[in-house]
Amino acid sequence: MFDHKLQKLKRIYTSRNFLQIDNLSFPRCGFKAQVYYLLCLAGRGKLRQAQLYASWLQPRVKSRRALVWALPLLAVNLPQQALAWYQHYFAWGQKLAQQAQAASWLLPMAGAASACQNMSLLKHFLVQLEQRHIRFSKKQQENLYFLEANYRQWLEQAVSQHQEQDRKVKATLERASAEQGATKVIPYAYQALCHLWQKQGLQTVPLQAPEQGFALARLNSPQVNTTKQEVQSQLSRHEPLVSVIVTCYNAQDTLTTAVNSLRQQTYQNLEIIVVDDASEQDLASVITPLCKADPRVKYLRLPANIGTYGAKNLALEIAQGEFIATHDADDWAHPQKIALQVAPLLTQPELIATTSKWIKITQAGIFSARLVYPLIRLNPSSPLWRKQALQTLGSWDWVKTGADSEFLARLKKAFGSKAIDELEQVLVVGQELETSLMHHPSTGYSSLQGREQRLAYWQAWQEFLKQARPEQLSYARDQRPFPIPQVLRIDPQHLEQDWQYIQSHKQRD
Repeated sequence: MFDHKLQKLKRIYTSRNFLQIDNLSFPRCGFKAQVYYLLCLAGRGKLRQAQLYASWLQPRVKSRRALVWALPLLAVNLPQQALAWYQHYFAWGQKLAQQAQAASWLLPMAGAASACQNMSLLKHFLVQLEQRHIRFSKKQQENLYFLEANYRQWLEQAVSQHQEQDRKVKATLERASAEQGATKVIPYAYQALCHLWQKQGLQTVPLQAPEQGFALARLNSPQVNTTKQEVQSQLSRHEPLVSVIVTCYNAQDTLTTAVNSLRQQTYQNLEIIVVDDASEQDLASVITPLCKADPRVKYLRLPANIGTYGAKNLALEIAQGEFIATHDADDWAHPQKIALQVAPLLTQPELIATTSKWIKITQAGIFSARLVYPLIRLNPSSPLWRKQALQTLGSWDWVKTGADSEFLARLKKAFGSKAIDELEQVLVVGQELETSLMHHPSTGYSSLQGREQRLAYWQAWQEFLKQARPEQLSYARDQRPFPIPQVLRIDPQHLEQDWQYIQSHKQRD
């Protein structure tokens, strides 16, 4: 019976159908089952309950083997509790760190320390990871770059604050600096990215004014020629047109960076469709200069707000490309992103799409991930796919949020996993902003209500795709394929208003 409950809890955790935990109680015995239960509670958003159970379970770990199994799981779901467990069993941790495979749990623990901004423990784990006997996979080594960059960034900030408090120290350092001559400071975040680009065979992108710190807006590849003549020359070289859809809402601080990163792509035969989802801000004044400077950039402002996926679907109505890609209005794309993702599709006709990885960074220059570790993850909005897939899929789901994962799962359901080439390169750097959809109070993960809506949608589409017939995979604008929470539904009047606008725009063109 206990094994059955363990398997059920494990299945809930791995499938991320966390709403099912509401029907279960805390297991009376079975360490692994108890850990999975509190992990599912955390995924459900019931953090206080999960923390209490974790505190109760902490002194009841019976072996090093059980500890090393639990720590990486706790690290990505309950990072503060993972650190507490490690400190409670510090002597065991020191012994476990002597193993060659210790990176498999030390790296998630370093991620937990980074997420909790615990500098002392982050340093401790990084020192442990420097031991010669520890072996790393390529992916583990790449994630380590960014954890080290976070530590150095925080250390620099701490030293800077100390200098401000101690005028004598500051004066001494200033004199020493004057005597040695000014040195060019390279931000740690940029150093980590350069290291990664080199390891992944990507070109290094210059950072303008590095002495001002790291900012995506100052990552600038050499300007490309984007005259109408140059665009025509791309067509003559038989490069298929790629339509890149950029939906935006109140993105005046990030939109220019996002669009410029697309303009600077080495693959130049693009149309960049910027769809303003009825922003309250004046985005026209931001994007109009870019449209004038580059004929590939097109701007549309919808009359009513319908959410990013509705806006993407309307953009499909006017997209001319043989291939379709999307790009978030607060992200930066590496100059080789489109070229690298298109290349497999040009040489392997059996492929329907490609995906790539991303990493997120805060405005303070700290790399982060919602699930703590790994920092490098699949970019859910990265699929670049053949437009012919629309004949099978119809569109993205007509919902307000959360449809990227559903669309990718539907691609795999319709065409098979082998039809999607998953590139390992990190081709996008995303900005971790409080204004993003992930933090929206009604539909984001930051609130219990928002998390519940997302989990309900996640569970609904997973159940639907398990039994969906091929003809059910094409989603229509006016018909829901499966029930969803009301808060995720697009206002039908707004949608009709925007639909008429797009149709009239098509007629004018």
